[in-house]
Amino acid sequence: MSKHEADSKRASLPALVDEVAGATGLSRAKVREVLDTFGAAAARELCDGHWVRLPVLGSLRPRTRKPRQGVAPNGKAWEDEGGVRVALHVAQPLQDRLDRPV
Repeated sequence: MSKHEADSKRASLPALVDEVAGATGLSRAKVREVLDTFGAAAARELCDGHWVRLPVLGSLRPRTRKPRQGVAPNGKAWEDEGGVRVALHVAQPLQDRLDRPV
């Protein structure tokens, strides 16, 4: 998949902000402020080692990975330093919707 194809499947933030603003009666600026504040607070919690529940979506959880080494199919060796990554654990109702045939 090319970068252009991947970008065409990305939800636009302005469109999401407009949808939330329309559904709640809040201004677009206020919705954007809430999203930015929530994002900053969630990032802080993840950095402190806590997981963050995202209603309807699931949760973001910090995950510690050990350093590892391997060999790519082209024969080139690679190394991963490990560290902390964030994993999305999808809520079951959402996963069920995603698994449905289109």
